[in-house]
Amino acid sequence: MRQFRFRLQSVLDVANHRERNIKSEFATARANERRAERQLDRTLKLWQRWGERIRQNQRGRLDSKLIQEQLRVTSVLQERALEKRETVRAAQKAVEQVRARLAEAARWRKGLERLRDRMQQEHNAEVLAQEVKASDDLATVRVAAGRSLGARDAAITGVPS
Repeated sequence: MRQFRFRLQSVLDVANHRERNIKSEFATARANERRAERQLDRTLKLWQRWGERIRQNQRGRLDSKLIQEQLRVTSVLQERALEKRETVRAAQKAVEQVRARLAEAARWRKGLERLRDRMQQEHNAEVLAQEVKASDDLATVRVAAGRSLGARDAAITGVPS
């Protein structure tokens, strides 16, 4: 019997390779997103600590130069926090784009795998039909020749001897 050969196997291999590459891109995008979120958290915590420092310094004797310096630092930290938020948004958008590409690649691969499975089933059914036809032909030839079927032939054909 001829062995099943999926003619689109190379296409399926390419689809698998493409999906693996996109999974790698997705992991990189997620790592970038987490890194941006950590940077934003650090910036926000630093900004919060500077705000607490300013409130503590307002309790004692007021030093205008110190207050101006602290306000300048908090202003810079606020700008950085806004920049980091934009970076996080961009990273989240990139993750969503890669996620959509990954879903499409998985759909494509699964479709090819379903096609392969269906073709495999058709091939198996065709092979089985050929085997049944061959055993029927054997039984017909033997019966037509006037010979009785042997135990082995009866087991193959299903016809009692």
